Amino acid sequence: MTVMKYTLTVGTLLLLYACKSANLESELEMLKRLQREEQEAHLTNSALLFHRIVADTLCQVKNGEVSFLTNEQVVHRFESYFSGVEFVRWEDSAEPIFVISEDATLAHVLVQKHVELIAKSDSTRTIQKTDFGWTELWRKRNGQWKLYTITSTQKESD
Repeated sequence: MTVMKYTLTVGTLLLLYACKSANLESELEMLKRLQREEQEAHLTNSALLFHRIVADTLCQVKNGEVSFLTNEQVVHRFESYFSGVEFVRWEDSAEPIFVISEDATLAHVLVQKHVELIAKSDSTRTIQKTDFGWTELWRKRNGQWKLYTITSTQKESD
């Protein structure tokens, strides 16, 4: 009888581990999809896509400053930015690194992007190239992942 209980307990633990692993795989796929949506937003100048993925308040750490933006302010900033540029490339220069909490309610994504764009005001249509690295912090609430903090750096030109 004791051996039977032990066997069931180990079997139950293995099943729970498999379910937990499957759930984290599902969360990973959702976060990867959101990364693709960010790319789509940039390449199609679709600032409204950010409305769905950004939390009500976004904390931004950039250029030595910490600021807090409402969802609407984020969308407005991207509308302004997108109206002045045309993206040639906006792609990963390294695979993003995803870390998801065990309870799948928090995640961070480490991103490295190579960006090429043309300023619409530039009559010579010179392509500007920049490499960025950033950390995105995501929180899952009511079944939805929302970006709530981003820390961004830009590689200095050679």
